[in-house]
Amino acid sequence: MSQHSEKECIDASTTNIGLCTSPLNKFVWNMANTRVLLDLWKDNYNALTSARRNTNIYKQMAAEFSNTFNIVPPLTGYQIQSKISNLRKQFRREKLQVGSSGGAPSKWWPHDIVAKIIGGEASLDNDLLSQSQNFSTQDFQDGQVSLV
Repeated sequence: MSQHSEKECIDASTTNIGLCTSPLNKFVWNMANTRVLLDLWKDNYNALTSARRNTNIYKQMAAEFSNTFNIVPPLTGYQIQSKISNLRKQFRREKLQVGSSGGAPSKWWPHDIVAKIIGGEASLDNDLLSQSQNFSTQDFQDGQVSLV
C-alpha cells in the first residue's frame, strides 16, 4: 500500500485531481471531486433516506469514489458520510443567511446542487417554529386543537 506525500495532495487539489491522501489519511477535497461526490449522493439519496442503517451504502459510495480517482488507500464510508454531513450543514448555514425574504442568492458554488438533492428534506422553518411556541394548554381543550 503506497502513501502519497502531503505536497502531492496539495498539488492534486490545485490541479483538480483528487488522487491522494496524506499520511494521516486526510483526503483533500476540491471542486472536481466534490462534484463527483454530489453526483454519488444524488444517485444514492433515496437509499440513504429509506435505510435505517446507511453504513453499507456509504462504504459502497466510498469504494466507487475511490475507484474513480484511484485513491490509495481508499476513502472510508465514514469519510464520505462526514463530507456529506459538512455539505448539508454548510447548505443550512447558507439558507439561513439568505433568509426567508429571499435576500441575495448564495455565492457558495454547490448551493443549488445540494438544494436539488435535499430539497424535499424536512427543515425547521423559523416562522413555523415561532408559531409552535405560541401554543398554550388552552389550545388543547377537549382533545381539539385551536389555532388562533
